[in-house]
Amino acid sequence: MVQVLESTEMNIAETEALLQELSEQFGWAHVDVGIAGRPPYLYAYVTLTSRSDAEQYAKVSSPGVGWYQLDVAGGLYTGLADDLASDEEVREYLGELLSAAVAYLEGRWSTGTSRILRRPFVIIHSGEKNVKLSR
Repeated sequence: MVQVLESTEMNIAETEALLQELSEQFGWAHVDVGIAGRPPYLYAYVTLTSRSDAEQYAKVSSPGVGWYQLDVAGGLYTGLADDLASDEEVREYLGELLSAAVAYLEGRWSTGTSRILRRPFVIIHSGEKNVKLSR
């Protein structure tokens, strides 16, 4: 049996449109939505940048299938992997990461250092969930 998969470009375009829709409410920040990378490694992204401090940013990205990532200033990031996510689950993952991005830009985060390797991390306090970012 042969399974026909959707084109990655279509998934990326749908992800870009979803990120655009989810980020329309953030008029208080500079919002940049687009597609980046080189084929076949394209990904859709939305970058929220503080209007008061251009060096403070949070970027949510996804190649459209399976991986959802949040990056913030300082090289810290977190990611979610789910190759079998439904459209609703993708919307939920990207929404959660965007909520964490907003909380980061609003200053609702704290820093720490891992005990053994002494690596820095950030915990974003986003509603009911805390999101941990590291290098």
